Amino acid sequence: MNLLIGTILLFTLFILFLLLAIYLKTKNQGKHLMQRANDIDDFTVGQFIMGQQNSFLLVSDRLSQRLAYLQDSEDYVFPFDSVVSVELFKNAELVTEYLSKRIDTDAQFADTYKKSKAKQLLPKSSSKASTSKPTTIKVRITLVGHHHPCIDIDCFDSKTQLFGGSRTLDLTNHESQLYRRGLQTAQHIVMLITKVIDLVDSAQAQSGKKTISKVTHSGTVPNLIADELEKLLALKNKGALSESEFEEQKKRLLNS
Repeated sequence: MNLLIGTILLFTLFILFLLLAIYLKTKNQGKHLMQRANDIDDFTVGQFIMGQQNSFLLVSDRLSQRLAYLQDSEDYVFPFDSVVSVELFKNAELVTEYLSKRIDTDAQFADTYKKSKAKQLLPKSSSKASTSKPTTIKVRITLVGHHHPCIDIDCFDSKTQLFGGSRTLDLTNHESQLYRRGLQTAQHIVMLITKVIDLVDSAQAQSGKKTISKVTHSGTVPNLIADELEKLLALKNKGALSESEFEEQKKRLLNS
């Protein structure tokens, strides 16, 4: 009996030590990513989105109008006006897609978007993908004039983030909480990139420009609240946002 109790205690201590090690590693990873963002030349960190377990960091700088995506292997820094589109994939299904209006007026944008679709890593949506259990959530940002035209952001992956990746997710357990947080992170990324696309499209429409520039500066930010509310409603209607998430994002938008 004593041996059994001792074994249980040792196993419990091992699990606690493992969880502590994971927590400290994750915390240090987040600090490291933020420090790297602060070290980017002439970059002022504004709005930022941190991935689950601090796996990535997406930050924006409204002053220089640039975005930065940082992860373990590589950092990507690109101007607002290089963004062609943003897409959200749930499992193998395209849930949300938002395109720059410059695709209709700029041949380079149209060609980049076409090539991005041709290189799509995920299969086309199907009824099977819609009904299967949630396993992956990805966001793809397509860029023009960048050495890496497609940035794929993994917001949730059951094979790498869950101990029981092969099990069906229960809406009440920890695994499903990770899934919901991953989906929320993906939705926040889509909202941020959508706002960036609209900002540049609006500025270039007012100036009559049809070609991209290096880095643009704008002294005024157009009022996009009505447009953002429409996009939030569209996300809710597509099932990408729950009623409570919709109300939370709407309240945050109206109070910004």
